[in-house]
Amino acid sequence: MIFQGFHLISSKTVQENIAFALKVAGVAEREMEPKVNHLLQLVGLENYSLHYPAQLSGGQKQRVCIARALANNPEVLLCDEATSALDPNTTRSILTLLKKINRELGITIVIVTHEMEVVKAICDRCAVMQDGRVIEQGLTYDIFSNPTEQLARKFIETVLDVHLPDRLLEHVHGKLVRLHFRGDLATEGIISEMLKNHHVKGNILHGKVDYIGDVPLGIFIMEINGDEKEMDLAIDYLKQSVSKVEVLSNG
Repeated sequence: MIFQGFHLISSKTVQENIAFALKVAGVAEREMEPKVNHLLQLVGLENYSLHYPAQLSGGQKQRVCIARALANNPEVLLCDEATSALDPNTTRSILTLLKKINRELGITIVIVTHEMEVVKAICDRCAVMQDGRVIEQGLTYDIFSNPTEQLARKFIETVLDVHLPDRLLEHVHGKLVRLHFRGDLATEGIISEMLKNHHVKGNILHGKVDYIGDVPLGIFIMEINGDEKEMDLAIDYLKQSVSKVEVLSNG
């Protein structure tokens, strides 16, 4: 288990903190040193073996915790808000390390967190809990691209927020639509094709292409102006071409 608050033994060095997990498990003394040295290299702390916790940064302390948790070859690594006490840059480095551990060592990692950026960056699957029960679960990409529960939508909006300010809505005269592009569709020129093939004008008011894991997800809000029939034809084309179309306003 990896804790939010580190829980290192302040009177012991980095290598002694890691070795303590082996000692408690009854590992022979002669086996400890090579194991500890290997773990120090794995987490990038081979030059800090004789440092004490008070001499380390938050990210370095968490790396010691990760090494300690790996000492006895677990099948599952449970991270309880493991990045909540870290700054964004340090969080990214810790997530990169956890992803490396998962891929190279084949260890299942369970992350308990309210930080959706963490879920977006590292998790293959996720579950949303409310009042002690799971209300939504599945592939992270599927939940981020199409959440079904209100709580899940609110969580995801903290990292994929695409809303227009009211002052901008006052100047919209055509049809306002929100477009969702999943996977490879996020990198295709569907909007330009729509404008070329239909007698309408389009204006992208807000949007972004984000990545869930390594797969793109695009969400855009655009205004479509023109003859009523042509606008409807353009929207029908979009409905057939993109993952999801929401008509937010008919002008």
